[in-house]
Amino acid sequence: MFGPARRRYWKMHYLLPARNRVRPGKPISISVGKVSFKVAPVEPMAAFLWPKPRLVTHQVRLLLRFLDPGQIFFDAGAGAGIFAIALAEGIGASSVYAFEPSLERFQLLRRNLDLNGLTELHAMQTALADHTGEASLLADFRGVETSRIFGMHNSAESPRAPITTLDAFIESNAIRHVNALRLGAGGAELPVLQGSRNLLARSDAPLVLCEAYCEKTGRFGYHPAEIMWFLNDCGYDLLVMDPKSGRIAPRKANGRYDALIVAAKSSHAPRLISLGISL
Repeated sequence: MFGPARRRYWKMHYLLPARNRVRPGKPISISVGKVSFKVAPVEPMAAFLWPKPRLVTHQVRLLLRFLDPGQIFFDAGAGAGIFAIALAEGIGASSVYAFEPSLERFQLLRRNLDLNGLTELHAMQTALADHTGEASLLADFRGVETSRIFGMHNSAESPRAPITTLDAFIESNAIRHVNALRLGAGGAELPVLQGSRNLLARSDAPLVLCEAYCEKTGRFGYHPAEIMWFLNDCGYDLLVMDPKSGRIAPRKANGRYDALIVAAKSSHAPRLISLGISL
């Protein structure tokens, strides 16, 4: 019986190409949670999304249940836009801000937004970190994912993108409140959080969903534990999401460090409790 990695390989190398030969250019329909939308049949990203990845579905369901229409959602490392598009369908396109540094992925994001008529969604081709300036991008193809690692190589041949902090972006755009933040920055989650210190220190700081995996953070020379320590220092309690069931529970003191973190403050407790989640 094929495991997840083997199934992804077959989808990427055989099933999706066969599907695209039969239906060239036809968008793929995706259902995540209670929302449905279309994505361009571009490999390898479409193979990852088709039919639907379980952990992504769990995260989208949580965010759609947590957020009300009109509340603000930031997607740091938006990629092809599955989170941004799914949330736009639930809370409104003008409430979603998607950040993606890779030009290739950003163009795919824009294409997917156009497919779904989401002209009011705020999409920025910019990297996020703990400083402002310009970022070097390094393509790192692994399986179905192309990670873009910035700030590590300064080759003149490397693609480049503007880089900013979330705190600077929020100030320059006069954004008063952010209700939820998702980070999937290919290992750069800690620098993104460090550039969001003012936002995260607030009593009305956003709920945070953050990938924290050694395989990715190791590319930047730090351990996922540092993400957890930083969030703790900002006043967050840490929960983890089970990748299979989607169950969310407080992280145990001796628990594993590789995890999908759900970070919440006391201000989030009433909402989370209403969803059956306890801090």
